[in-house]
Amino acid sequence: MSHCRSNADSLGDRPEGIRQLLIVTCDADVADPVLGLLHLRTTATDLNRVIRDMRFAFLADCPEAMPKIASWYFDQWGHLRPNASPKDIESKLHSFLNHDEIPLLILAFDNEELMGVAQLKLHEMDVFPEKEHWLGGVYVPVKHRGKGIASQLIRQACRTARSLGVATLFLQTENLEGGLYTNLGWVPVAQAKNHGLDVLVMEKLLDEKGPDRASTISER
Repeated sequence: MSHCRSNADSLGDRPEGIRQLLIVTCDADVADPVLGLLHLRTTATDLNRVIRDMRFAFLADCPEAMPKIASWYFDQWGHLRPNASPKDIESKLHSFLNHDEIPLLILAFDNEELMGVAQLKLHEMDVFPEKEHWLGGVYVPVKHRGKGIASQLIRQACRTARSLGVATLFLQTENLEGGLYTNLGWVPVAQAKNHGLDVLVMEKLLDEKGPDRASTISER
């Protein structure tokens, strides 16, 4: 059982962007916390499985969740870093123990069960030093995918970033067509190589509420 502060305490007294979000969309996302690559797998809608009352908290309010999150990340991507350990990942998570500045980490709960996480981080790719704020580390356990959790986390991360004064948020994905991110308002801005992998860099203008805008894609 989680012992972190209640949603009202941890998010409800903060700006609108970091309050509970009740938008429902079905998907399943995981993201590489080391490379920052978002691996998107979209599932069919099943309204009976969608969680409609998700609540959110910051890792700073639930530091006891760090071992579980580190274990999730290690189990999913530890093979990419043979010399890394869950403890190494947990140690890096300490830099995300923030409420009102980036980097930070957002946790999604259904009642008291931790259902997924997402990170807001700085300067994800060295090849794009001008791109400051990034979404990454999105992860939902296998048994909870297809319930709309990842989409809610992504939207919540965008609202949180906007409430902190971020105008543009970036991500990188191995899905060169953009996948669900296109449906969520992200647009492609570049293609690049990262750790030998082809990735698509996408951006979200957080003050825009209209349909996706056209974008010219560069290559690096």
